[in-house]
Amino acid sequence: MPQKLSVVCKDPGNIVLSPDLFIERPDLAQLVARIVNTWASIEHQLGMTLMRMLGTKEPVALAMFAKLQSPSIQKTALDAAAQAAHGDNEEGYKVYAAVVAATYSAGKKRNKVAHWLWGKCANLPRCILVGRS
Repeated sequence: MPQKLSVVCKDPGNIVLSPDLFIERPDLAQLVARIVNTWASIEHQLGMTLMRMLGTKEPVALAMFAKLQSPSIQKTALDAAAQAAHGDNEEGYKVYAAVVAATYSAGKKRNKVAHWLWGKCANLPRCILVGRS
């Protein structure tokens, strides 16, 4: 479970940021790869959801969704389609909104895994560090 370095270790020693970290820790590399791959699958399913709401063919919806590169813009497009698709079905829209909110919340955590820097320190040999550049 992620924790602040200052809480876990008062003196971490020399911190090394390295793209080679996962060569030393292939078990963790597999977990990171699984997280990144799972998110790709989730994005595909979000595009498929958009396709169903728009009532269009798969290539059209997926191409459109893929061009919306910002997660917030993707979510805005999905929300607009969902509002139109659900019409007066307020309960259906609430379910959609709850699922999508949870999905994008998880996506923010995934972004840290995929885009932040990875490192290690001598005083915590079984741990990996992740942080912003």
